[in-house]
Amino acid sequence: MSLHERRENRENILNIMAFLGTLLLFFLAVFPLWWIVRSSLMNNAELYSWPPHLIPREWLFSNYPATLKDFPFWLYFKNTMTIIIPAVLAGTITATFCGYAFARLRFPGKKFIFSLCVGSMLLPNMVTLIPLYIMWTRGFRLTDSYLPLILPYFCGGGAFNIFLIRQFARTIPMELDEAAMVVSGGGGMENKDNFNALDKLGALLNAPLGGSRVTEDKGWIEHRQMIGATGQTIAPKLYLSCGVSGAVQHNTGIHDSGHIIAVNTDAAAPIFNEADLAVEGDAPAIIEALTAMLAAYKPQEGGLAT
Repeated sequence: MSLHERRENRENILNIMAFLGTLLLFFLAVFPLWWIVRSSLMNNAELYSWPPHLIPREWLFSNYPATLKDFPFWLYFKNTMTIIIPAVLAGTITATFCGYAFARLRFPGKKFIFSLCVGSMLLPNMVTLIPLYIMWTRGFRLTDSYLPLILPYFCGGGAFNIFLIRQFARTIPMELDEAAMVVSGGGGMENKDNFNALDKLGALLNAPLGGSRVTEDKGWIEHRQMIGATGQTIAPKLYLSCGVSGAVQHNTGIHDSGHIIAVNTDAAAPIFNEADLAVEGDAPAIIEALTAMLAAYKPQEGGLAT
């Protein structure tokens, strides 16, 4: 048996083992769900019988309407939504405000307040249970009300949520969200060398470099440089797009830009619908010419940005 055949047989064995392992994990993940479903379709005698049955002897779908009749399910559902919807919305919004403030803004006592916020996560729930009960009942007199379960989420949504948003906000490069001008490239730049030419253009314009999801997938940029709904949402005065087709998620991230200049070979590219100035042509060649022109330009005091 040749070396190639032995290697191929070894790969086949490994593939079979990987498939069997994945199949086992699938059954382990699905089995609890199946156990819940089969239990809901049994009577009490069969449910507590030993050994247990994996499949009901009689499929009692009538258990569902009987349950809705005996238990006020819809009342429970309404109560849950009454608490969950405002809590989730308020928690998300206020945690974003607080997390961004701790990550980007400067104000007296920021480190001390953030230390108190993070330190509160170390307090066991049992320590705060009685003080919170006294505060809501005797202090605010909110007994027999859902408000004590909702109002705390209007105050930052919890220390962990604030910490999570703060850590995320710190990964966003300051140059993108504060820049007056941003240069970005997409798959239309064709290769990494052409894309790297945008760095020189950005240096001449004093503009940071961003990119589309395609360029991140290719490894040309880091995630913190990706512009779009799933990356960075920016609002520069001028956004120069080079070889970006303009997918929905990308256009969402640049929608608030003051002016958009788009360069693309495809006249039907969606980015042109957002652009104030659309340039149809070979993006790498246009960028090379523009960079050479700017490099040859002798600006007065203040640089090209003036």
